[in-house]
Amino acid sequence: MRRNALLALVVWACTSPALAQTTDPAADPAATPASTGVSEERAAQIEARLNALEQNAGGDTAGGDTAQELADIRQELEDLRADTEDQSNSILEDLANRVTVSGYMHSWLRASRSEHLHFRAWRANIIINAQITSTLSFFAEWEFEDAAAIGGGKGVLETERAYMQLGLWPALGIRAGILLVPFSNFNLLHEGWRHAFSTPPLINKNIFPSTYADVGLEAYGTLVNRDSLQLTYELMVSNGLTNDIQTVAGGGTGLRHARPSFGHDNNRGKSTTLRVGLAAGDHVQLGVSGHYGAFADRGGAALAMAGADMTLTYDSFVARAEGLYIYLPVASRTFDDDGDPSTPEITSRLIEGGGGAVLDLEYRFFPSFMSGTPFGSFEDPKFFLAVRGDGGFVSFPGRTNHEYHVTGSFGYRPVEQSAIRFEYLRSFTPDTGGAGVERGNSWTATVSFAMSY
Repeated sequence: MRRNALLALVVWACTSPALAQTTDPAADPAATPASTGVSEERAAQIEARLNALEQNAGGDTAGGDTAQELADIRQELEDLRADTEDQSNSILEDLANRVTVSGYMHSWLRASRSEHLHFRAWRANIIINAQITSTLSFFAEWEFEDAAAIGGGKGVLETERAYMQLGLWPALGIRAGILLVPFSNFNLLHEGWRHAFSTPPLINKNIFPSTYADVGLEAYGTLVNRDSLQLTYELMVSNGLTNDIQTVAGGGTGLRHARPSFGHDNNRGKSTTLRVGLAAGDHVQLGVSGHYGAFADRGGAALAMAGADMTLTYDSFVARAEGLYIYLPVASRTFDDDGDPSTPEITSRLIEGGGGAVLDLEYRFFPSFMSGTPFGSFEDPKFFLAVRGDGGFVSFPGRTNHEYHVTGSFGYRPVEQSAIRFEYLRSFTPDTGGAGVERGNSWTATVSFAMSY
């Protein structure tokens, strides 16, 4: 009689709604990763109930059949715990295999002719890359610029990229969402740790509005893929730049303020950007870019851009070069000033065009005598020496603004995805009746820190 009552209590403990555990996920939609903790709690409750039953049954003095039944149920509980742990590990492994969280930071200590010595937390970015299937993925990047807006600060939190990517064939894939516009190499690879200099080239900050991202649709692919030769393309259709193109009164710094928001387009036209890249082995990378698009709804208010870039790598030497040219047709620079169609249109004070070029030369090395020091405790540390020359112009009717930069940099990379740099930049404005584009006649000294993880 006591054995039958004991078994009845065990059956009740295992089938009670408060204690029962459904192990089939198909039968229990709630059996998700979030319910793992609940499964463990229920198993603990059942185990506590079994302990009480064993005590009531006399523990080790219980009858042989009863003790065996209790031992079998306890083994089932252990198997349940093992299955729950395996399920948790499988979920974590699956997330680790499919989702990658990364990011980078960039800060500096800087002084210039017009600025006193100051620290700046320029960027701190968070990146999520989720591989949903072998051909479908999601990518997002959020940028915290100047940290947070605390205590009257001017920090910015923005979505720099957020898109889905569908790889159909090697020669054709589709991206849709917020994308980096595929114009020039620097705009696509602009992270602070990548380069020997903390400040972007003049043409990639003001004249061309890097970082330039927009909402759109992009086709991409590899047309040729051989051991020594690779030909790729990226073709994007997007909303395009806005009509906030700089004027003489606005400083004449180019297209930086014309970067779009990610909402509605301000005109009926769309912008098209194409970049074609050629890689010859590990030493030569070449690219050409083109862009054309409307920036307003007045007649032919559009602009065109053309660019080329090159990266050469040989042993410890790296050379990077990039150039671009921007052109606004005359029709883009005229509009009805007073809203009266009977009066003639006037030529606006928008830029006629702009352009420039940049050349970086970098030498990487590591002295053997430093191998036993803390500087040599990393897998492949490097020091580097670099020099940059760059310049640009923005032209208006009857006036052109010029500026040229020379920058020297010495730095240390504990790992490839990091850079500690000491830089000095000297900017010049020629006496041609115009003005500067960014700094004018000035100097800037910087100690910068950048790292990706």
